Amino acid sequence: MPNGEDAACAALGIPSHLHQLGRPADQQFADGELLYRRVPENIALIGQLVPPEAFTTRSMSVNRERYSNAPEDVLYNVEDGRHYTTSGVVAFTVGLVRSLSRMHPQIKNMVFTLAPVHAPIRCMYPHTEIEVRGNGERLGEIKPASVRTWIKSRIAEGSTVTRRPAGAG
Repeated sequence: MPNGEDAACAALGIPSHLHQLGRPADQQFADGELLYRRVPENIALIGQLVPPEAFTTRSMSVNRERYSNAPEDVLYNVEDGRHYTTSGVVAFTVGLVRSLSRMHPQIKNMVFTLAPVHAPIRCMYPHTEIEVRGNGERLGEIKPASVRTWIKSRIAEGSTVTRRPAGAG
């Protein structure tokens, strides 16, 4: 962990362990490493069930366990300091992400896969994006919708709730 802090990040109320402070991206992920995703309070987390709506297929933003002190680190808002104090947090493993593979239903030899990419930002070093790839190339848009639904459903099935949204039972 680096020494010091970024004054702009500190002014946003973001703890110093999350500041990038010149640290480079680290693309070495262990399959057992957890990835944390913020879930808005309007998405119901019932028991340990996580709905597919908690996920996206467009550069899904998560935080790495390796560079977080707690799952709740994903609740800090690096844009304006209005932190997501009422949101929930879910976790899933890098291994789950890497295990997902699906053939395109219409295009022969087109395989969809997922990969975590550590993409630190100034005030959130653990920031990572889950890329959807087609034959190893990053895709901006995933078609057909059935593939998007399948990806989100598989991640939801492999996720656990680590923090309930405010007001959740």
